[in-house]
Amino acid sequence: MPVLALVALLLLPACSSGYIADARLLGLVSRAEFGRARELLHTQTPQQGGSRTDLLYATKRGMMALADGLPDAADLDFETVFDTLRTQGLNDDRTTESILVNEEGTRIWKGEPFEQALAYTAIALADASRGDWGNTRAGAEHALFHLREYRRTDSHEAEYAAVEPTFPLGYLLHGIAALEMHRREEAEESLGEAVASRPGLAPVRDALLAGDYDTILVVDYGLGPRREAVGEGGVAVRYMPRTRSDNAALRVGFGGRE
Repeated sequence: MPVLALVALLLLPACSSGYIADARLLGLVSRAEFGRARELLHTQTPQQGGSRTDLLYATKRGMMALADGLPDAADLDFETVFDTLRTQGLNDDRTTESILVNEEGTRIWKGEPFEQALAYTAIALADASRGDWGNTRAGAEHALFHLREYRRTDSHEAEYAAVEPTFPLGYLLHGIAALEMHRREEAEESLGEAVASRPGLAPVRDALLAGDYDTILVVDYGLGPRREAVGEGGVAVRYMPRTRSDNAALRVGFGGRE
């Protein structure tokens, strides 16, 4: 049975403002005890809604269910995440809103663009695991849109131009969904973008376009990056790896074959 190992995904998203990482949770995730991690998250979630970290907990619960092989168990949390991220949408100029103020006036932390993109990616993976390619494609599009950068144009300092993101996982998911929906040209474009940002993915693109597979594996590996405030007054954000990789190709053995 041809198996295509797609990508290694760092699972646990970075910490949002006002949240302190729990060493117990990180330990459970690093040992792949996702069921116990879900239980711990449920005990940690504020009982009364309206906390600025509500979205973060919902995202992590959904990710733990997905990692545990239970995408249906993630539905309620992922629906909450999707609806919240879509509320008040995105700015039209050059930024992604990080704060949502709901009808009760509660400020909810939506996360930095990278965090929002990871949330949409997890939702897309849950949809892909059920063969829901339309929603997989939509989730990947949302993830990529959140990571667009806006830079000043040369013509006028007040004008900004969109710069496409470097997020190969998003492009791969979008390309796979497009192939399953018989959108060949669109798939070629998305997979080409993935290779442009990560040349080592060329064999994956070629295998996908050739149709030489019947199974796609998405492998969760390690912990997600740690979010750090940098710059004067902590006005900027950077993400530092907690689980390092040598970026070597993933090798999968099955039935005596590799």
